[in-house]
Amino acid sequence: MTATAWQVLFGMNVVLLVLLGISWPFQAPGSPARVVTLFALAVIAVSLVGLGVVIRVDWNPFG
Repeated sequence: MTATAWQVLFGMNVVLLVLLGISWPFQAPGSPARVVTLFALAVIAVSLVGLGVVIRVDWNPFG
């Protein structure tokens, strides 16, 4: 994958993170929706860190 593809994936993760941030204030503390949001936040955060590393080192898995 080219650097552009990694950047697109990074941008999509940022959009998902913004959507989670917008929905956060409307969830009651301790509700099932809040728990799902926290798990989604963890997955997105790990993905953002991983993609940031991949973009930083300019890794090309097929070349």
